[in-house]
Formats: sequence, structure tokens, C-alpha cells
Amino acid sequence: DMSEFYSADSVHRFLGAAGSDSSLVAAVRRAPFTLLLLDEVEKAHPAVFDVLLQLLGEARLTDHAGRTADFRNVVVVMTSNLGVDTLGSGLGFGESAPASLRDHFVAECEGFFRPEFMGRLDHIVAFEPLRTPDIAAITGKQLGLFALREGVRGRKLGLELDADVGAFIASRGVDPKYG
Repeated sequence: DMSEFYSADSVHRFLGAAGSDSSLVAAVRRAPFTLLLLDEVEKAHPAVFDVLLQLLGEARLTDHAGRTADFRNVVVVMTSNLGVDTLGSGLGFGESAPASLRDHFVAECEGFFRPEFMGRLDHIVAFEPLRTPDIAAITGKQLGLFALREGVRGRKLGLELDADVGAFIASRGVDPKYG
């Protein structure tokens, strides 16, 4: 969660303080073939972006203890909410995304990140809003998982739902702006 690295001194925590095994460098040294998910990357401090620039450019990072991690076999995925607030009210759950959705998000990223950072990104994927059938399917799956919980099964409880319950929860559990 990159929002945890919002201050200038966050770089030390991101890389790992001397003697720390709970850093990004230590984690990649332990598992060099991995997927690194950096959630809400735009919330990190600009100094953290400099570290990411090095990671994406040189495929290696060195922590404060001088240990180096090789990132050549790491797939880095960054998520962002950049541009969501400027889409306007015409886009929301249950509606089809415009054809220029990807262009919108790319422009937002280009306005936020430095050109050299953008130049190191391979792909920008714009996710369309969930449609009503998707939301209904997710709701159905979650209700099924609820029925399988140990607290429900251990007490030998049954779960009976009207067909409308899933649709009701799906319709009330989604906000057009926040998902």
C-alpha cells in the first residue's frame, strides 16, 4: 500500500533500514521470481518515485545495509486512481465506458508522473467500471462464501435467501463514485 510511503523519510522504510528483513529489497532477495503489487502508487512521496525509477530502469535496488536485490525477474504492477475523479458523472457502475477511457487515464498519468517515469512503463491498463451483471455475480459468490464460513457450518446453520436478496445487496452495495 503505497499510501504508507507518503513522507520524505519513507524511502528508508521502503528500502528497509539497516539490519531490517522487512524491506522490499529483502523480500525480492528471498523471492526473486515474484509479482510486486504497488497499490495506489500515486500516494507515495516523490522521493519514492525516484527509487521506483531506479528499480524500473536498472532492475536492481540496494538497501541501506548495502544488500542488492535483482528485479529482472520481478513483474511490477502499479495501481492508481489517477483520473477517476475527473471522469465526470457520465461514467459509473452499470454504464459502458467510453472508447477514450484508456486515453483519459494515460493523459492523467502523464500529467502526474515525470516523463522518464512514464517512459519506463510497459503498459497502462484502464479498467472499465463494473457492470450490473458483474456486480450481481460478485454478490452471489460472496453470499456463497458466507454460507461456507466455519461459524455457519460449525453451528449447522442453513442459509435460505430469496432470489431478490442478491440483487438488492448488489444495488445497495455500489456507489457510482467510490465503487
